[in-house]
Parts: sequence; structure tokens; C-alpha cells
Amino acid sequence: YDEHRVLVRLFRVNVNNTGEISGDDVVLAFVRSRNATMNGEISPIKQLFGFERVSLAVNQSKDVFFPLTVQHLLTIARDGTKWLRPGSYDILIGEQHMHTLKLYGQSIQWASKRHVFSSNENI
Repeated sequence: YDEHRVLVRLFRVNVNNTGEISGDDVVLAFVRSRNATMNGEISPIKQLFGFERVSLAVNQSKDVFFPLTVQHLLTIARDGTKWLRPGSYDILIGEQHMHTLKLYGQSIQWASKRHVFSSNENI
């Protein structure tokens, strides 16, 4: 599987302009791992996985969509290998905590461009 194409979840956010003038906003989407690191790995505090500039008139609202793929959940070890780790991942869109995603099972090494899951692996 290509990690850029394996969709984990699609998040929808409704953006509203409650002000008195038209304006633009840039909505940012982050993922943050709550998992302990392994083998000296260093995880980022949070990782940007999407952004969208939104122009809104007064009292206008718009839905914005952010796809979260496996690529955004991979940890890169010191030797450059990619790993998908079980555990909790917080999704933050704007300044709000939106969702916690839990992956179950064992850590798996994600092969470049392709990974075949065995029957006992959970995602």
C-alpha cells in the first residue's frame, strides 16, 4: 500500500464568520502522538497534516475537509525505517482537540510503497 493513499479517517470542520466584516482564515490540522518512543526515536510535538485558506463573507460558513492517511501516523526510526505504532493519536484542528484515534495491535515496519497486513494485525 502507498502510505499517502491509505485513508484512516476524513475529518470535516465547519468554519463560520461571526464577525462584522468579510475575512480569510487559515485552518490548520495537526496530529499528535501520545505514545512512548522506542529505540531512541524522537517524535514531533505535533505534525501538520493539512491546511486550508478559507474566505468568508459576514455570516457565511463553509465545510473544510482534512484526510488523515497512514503517512501522518508513521514514526521514522534513526535508521530511516518507517513504523506504524499502536497507541493514541490526538487530532487538533484549529485550536481545538477534536478527536483521539486509537490504533491496536503490534508495531509494524512499513515497507516503502507497499505493506501487506497479516490476518492478526489491527489498524
